[in-house]
Amino acid sequence: MTFLNIIQLNNFLQSSEDSTMESFKIRNGFSKAAGITATATKGAKVHLSGEVQYKCVSSKKINEWIDKNTYILNQEEKEKLDKDRKAGVIAGGLLTGFFGVFFGGYGDVKHETKEKTIHKEESNEHYQAVKQFKELEEQIISVKVEMEVIGLSNIPTTASAFIEVTQFSFEDGTKLTVISSDTPVAASDKGDTSKVETGQAKLDIIEE
Repeated sequence: MTFLNIIQLNNFLQSSEDSTMESFKIRNGFSKAAGITATATKGAKVHLSGEVQYKCVSSKKINEWIDKNTYILNQEEKEKLDKDRKAGVIAGGLLTGFFGVFFGGYGDVKHETKEKTIHKEESNEHYQAVKQFKELEEQIISVKVEMEVIGLSNIPTTASAFIEVTQFSFEDGTKLTVISSDTPVAASDKGDTSKVETGQAKLDIIEE
């Protein structure tokens, strides 16, 4: 069986008053869109649709933060960022790529869970960028899902829509969530993708 990496929102570090470092945990995975479900059996094609709301950082604020901090990227990383933007990647898709820089390379945290402590004296540029990101505010954002689900098991399976999300947890208790614009994925309630297949799918992020 194949399972999605489902995000669990828990603290991970002890609180610290040290203002010369920033410690954070980044988790990229999937969150179940509450209430968007349907039952499918082998060979059957069913339609899933609905709208859910998340409290997260808007794509506008993410773009502003990225634009302010592109100076920390090398030329190759800037080219990868430009390529993603031209391909229509927004919000969490851009952010997971950008945050990979703090772990050794652009795009290095896709479907990963990683922890990092950045010391001001070792890399003031990285420290300032992460500190600025932590200060971003979340807002309520609506997400519309439209997708087809194809059953793969003879046993009826309740399929749910899963949306890609990235969560950032900082040692002082600050948590920020970002939605990805990637297409949603169908899976069982526990994230098992072996019993259903995702057909045509569309996700719309609606921000005020």
